[in-house]
Amino acid sequence: MSSLDTLKRAIVVGVAGTLAMTFYTFVAGYTHLPHADMRGMLSGFFHLNDAGAWMAYMVFGVGMAYAYRSFFRDRMPARSWMRGVFYAFFAWLFVQVIAMPVMGHGFFSGSMMTAVGMFLSMMCYGAMVGFLYEQS
Repeated sequence: MSSLDTLKRAIVVGVAGTLAMTFYTFVAGYTHLPHADMRGMLSGFFHLNDAGAWMAYMVFGVGMAYAYRSFFRDRMPARSWMRGVFYAFFAWLFVQVIAMPVMGHGFFSGSMMTAVGMFLSMMCYGAMVGFLYEQS
């Protein structure tokens, strides 16, 4: 697969994964499940308006899908969606230990409920990305 085809596929898969994560966050807000507003966190950290925050949110999702396909997919155990879940777990751990403290939220988002909400939404993202990449 050429690098342009890889990028095109990453855009489709990354947007689908990000939409799955967004859907979980939306549903969790109504069902009182733990959730985290990652788009809002990006908006606050980068001082973006709503449109810019949505764009950054989607770009991060596409970038993570591209990284998964290019560097991690063939190194992950298991098959299909489970590979994506493994990847999402390590991405979540990186975000909680490194990115959140840098953004001023503290380790594990400064709140167990936020960390659990982010974990669950990242698992939705990973399952979708892993599943869609196995279909190609």
